[in-house]
Amino acid sequence: MTEVSRRYLKGVPLPTLMRELGHESLATTQDCHGDVRREDEAKKAVADADFVPKPRLVSGTDGD
Repeated sequence: MTEVSRRYLKGVPLPTLMRELGHESLATTQDCHGDVRREDEAKKAVADADFVPKPRLVSGTDGD
């Protein structure tokens, strides 16, 4: 694990790390450190993956 990854896990925001590393894009920083996830992010990713939206019922009439 790199020093940048350790700092990210301790709560340093990605935009801060992006500037420190000289990256022009946040996507570059995320790509470089995409294998590192804070526990709160991992839990949110699991919760988001389990989310199934309820189907919307659409009326057969057009309101005329």
